[in-house]
Amino acid sequence: MLSLGVITESELELVRGLAYVIWPGEQNNEGVLVQANNGRRVWNAGGKFAAVQLVGDTATFPGSYIIPLRFIRECEMLANLEAKVELFVTDGKAIAISEHARTEMDLAKTPPTMIEDPSDYSTKSQFSSVGLQQLLEFGTLTPVEVLTEKETDSIPNVSTFVIAEGMVGIRSEYKEVGCKTAFPRWEAEISGPEGEFAVDRFMLRRMYNFFIDMKVGALPATVAADLENGGYLQISVENWTIQFPRVPSGAARFYSELTGRLDNLGLNVEEGSDGKVCVQISDCNVVMQLLDGRVPILRSTIELISGVESTPDLLQEIQQQNEGRIFTKYFMSESSVIACADLRCSDLYHLEDHLNGLVNDSDLLGTYLASLGVTGDEMSLY
Repeated sequence: MLSLGVITESELELVRGLAYVIWPGEQNNEGVLVQANNGRRVWNAGGKFAAVQLVGDTATFPGSYIIPLRFIRECEMLANLEAKVELFVTDGKAIAISEHARTEMDLAKTPPTMIEDPSDYSTKSQFSSVGLQQLLEFGTLTPVEVLTEKETDSIPNVSTFVIAEGMVGIRSEYKEVGCKTAFPRWEAEISGPEGEFAVDRFMLRRMYNFFIDMKVGALPATVAADLENGGYLQISVENWTIQFPRVPSGAARFYSELTGRLDNLGLNVEEGSDGKVCVQISDCNVVMQLLDGRVPILRSTIELISGVESTPDLLQEIQQQNEGRIFTKYFMSESSVIACADLRCSDLYHLEDHLNGLVNDSDLLGTYLASLGVTGDEMSLY
């Protein structure tokens, strides 16, 4: 058997606590990777939403091994009950031996997401972990309100680190449910460009729970990222680091849901470099764009006619049509007549009805304009 060393309860407790933030699942054959690097035991766990790394005590052994989190929890309990626990690997199994106990479990096989090298990060902010805990608690705390399931689901799962004016802050917005924005800040020593970085709010809340569980004391903490172009933000305290990927903020966070729902409707989706999405329904090209406002919205438009003159009679007719309509509105854009409808991004489950309503209303106005003799470069519905 290959020994990975005698491991203290404090090291196992930190590994377990950090891995709980990630929650590597056994059905996916995930776990916590351990290896020896520069004479130290190094633990890594990571997935889609976060990754962690802990540098443990001195150790020297070849190779790397993925230990199931449940087994690490059992080792932690043994270390608490006994004087020491030694961890071994052999024949695809992890084995832990203490003074009076022995336990084993098959090794996991799925490699975790590893944290990246932060040496190129342009912005670094240093302050106390006491301040970091304060930011995590009140920057991710949900509003004091009894919310329905629908209201809870409408709250964006986004918290934004704001590094500016000698302070680090975490901003979380709840305007979708009529509640106030949370924005605690803490003084910090900042080097590099100022800016913002949006991350997963639920994962930050898990990190706060880790602080409470581990009773993290007053230690130096660092928040580092390339705020403008980087894909990850890292938070480091003493011998461990947690990494969060950048997530879309504002209306942009609904982009994947939008394209996924369009695919499910069997529509041919064309995605533009400017963030716009186009689909063809019947004879209509529908252009969709996600926009930020009081709440994020999806704006869908159809060009009815192009190459027409903006005459008083035409504008009056468009105005009269708008007065009698709730869903679809019409307007002139340069030399084109446009049909437009908005949908709250939180209501994207109504996307099919939204698109069909726009197409039907566009068909009616296009036919009506043609009956009035309004002609242009294109009379069909685009």
